[in-house]
Amino acid sequence: MCANITIDIRRHSLAKSVVGFLSGFLEDTTSFNGPPLVLYMMNQGEDKITMRADLVRYFFLGNIATLIIAYFMGSMPIVNFSMYIVASIPAIALGW
Repeated sequence: MCANITIDIRRHSLAKSVVGFLSGFLEDTTSFNGPPLVLYMMNQGEDKITMRADLVRYFFLGNIATLIIAYFMGSMPIVNFSMYIVASIPAIALGW
């Protein structure tokens, strides 16, 4: 990333699948899924504003899906879920 090296990608659908798999794998194992996606987007030469908007959308939808799956798998009861929502409102307001 510091060297500003770009890789010519010929099969974009395959590259997107690999990046998505790596991102999902890292999310499940380390909760740190951003680097593959950010590096892929930087390699594509997207402008800063578009890239940030795409990342926000990706992480927002991914986190919502994770919460829904956790609820249906029984690892996050709705009682705990509502407590987290109430606790996070001040942090969200402060960050906004």
